[in-house]
Amino acid sequence: MNEIENKICFSDVIGYEKEKEELKEIQNFIVNLQKYEEIGARIPKGILLIGESGNGKTLMAKALSSEINIPFYSIGDELNEDTTVKSIRDVFSEARKHSPCVVFIDEIDKLDNNNSIMDSFKKKASSVIRELLTQMDGFKTNSGIIVIATANSTLHINNSLFRSGRFDRIIEIRMPNRDERKLLFEHYSRNKNIEKGIDFNKLAIRTSGLCCADIDNVLNDAALISIREGADVITLKNIETAIDRVMFGAIEHNLSEDTKKKIAIHEIGHAIVAIATNRKDYLNKISIVSRGQTLGFNRFSREDETEIFGFTTKNKMFNQMMIAYGGIAAEMVMLNDISSGCAQDIDEANYIAKTMIKRFGMLGITNCIDSAMLRYEDGSSQKKKRRIEKITDRLLAKALAKTVKIIKENKELFTKLYNKLIECNVIYKEEIEEVINGLPQV
Repeated sequence: MNEIENKICFSDVIGYEKEKEELKEIQNFIVNLQKYEEIGARIPKGILLIGESGNGKTLMAKALSSEINIPFYSIGDELNEDTTVKSIRDVFSEARKHSPCVVFIDEIDKLDNNNSIMDSFKKKASSVIRELLTQMDGFKTNSGIIVIATANSTLHINNSLFRSGRFDRIIEIRMPNRDERKLLFEHYSRNKNIEKGIDFNKLAIRTSGLCCADIDNVLNDAALISIREGADVITLKNIETAIDRVMFGAIEHNLSEDTKKKIAIHEIGHAIVAIATNRKDYLNKISIVSRGQTLGFNRFSREDETEIFGFTTKNKMFNQMMIAYGGIAAEMVMLNDISSGCAQDIDEANYIAKTMIKRFGMLGITNCIDSAMLRYEDGSSQKKKRRIEKITDRLLAKALAKTVKIIKENKELFTKLYNKLIECNVIYKEEIEEVINGLPQV
């Protein structure tokens, strides 16, 4: 049990204005508790903050308690095997003495007792969940005790926690958007000696998918790289190197020229298909600088609101499948061969195809079919499973054939991008557009 003294305010949380408004409403509940009681309103006992690690969920919980100037109690760093029924009981006992206050529970999804193969942990998790529910059910409505828990998703959270009077409100803490990433770069660079003229907006565009903690790490890594190089200022090159280190791994491998050429063919294949399927605006970088487990990569931004909210179409998903197949098609056309580096792309294409068919019912299956339905051994489900496999195979074959056709029809663009990549090892959005604009009818 820890009571945390902190002076973090909502102004310290960069971006997330709508999410902060939700928490400010909770702040208003506690500050004006009598007003809500008089009108007969019930304030939430529990708030669940859902989002990727590093998105600032803990920071927001601390900011709420600090803004109201109330105690903040944390049940360890996270719920795990070391969490006991007694520790839960002790925290709530202390909270009752110092109400109003915040009780913070980090990574509550770790208590999913169906997600562990260890029977001992399953039993312990069940007892901890029962104690947590007992405590939450035990303090009266509008007691002033707010329980805030975090999780990466709701998939692995015990359903009993969502019943009325427990975790009544769920607030999704999404990944920062482009404007918020720009603000984060500006914020974390305040006390760093960065060269003048760096365009934080361009960096924000290039870092789609990075969370708040990632951007902090990027600028810290960039500072360390500049020190290693004996420089007294952080350059754009240092920041770009740091972005790749955070995304793909710290260790840079030395590859033979022959291997680099094969990787370049593969990566340009992905890029060509992205350009041909009107995804060129989302293509930020092509690299054959090998890091960690990544030999080369295309870096795409994911700013389309349809992707952010999970809304998509059959055509978009088919195009994504073709982009996944771009590297394979390029190797087939340019090398008359296929490398083991295509394995992950094949898995991705298969996943997209099966999602289209089984989850969204986009290709002739009358009902959306969850994979759990296919576990039954009856003849009907097995027949349906075989039908799905046939449709999947046909869809994948069609995507690969169209991808190969795109590579063959765009050999001039392919050659120019390939030569540029071999020369520079890395090419950015602006350079890609320069090559495209220099060719007719692309």
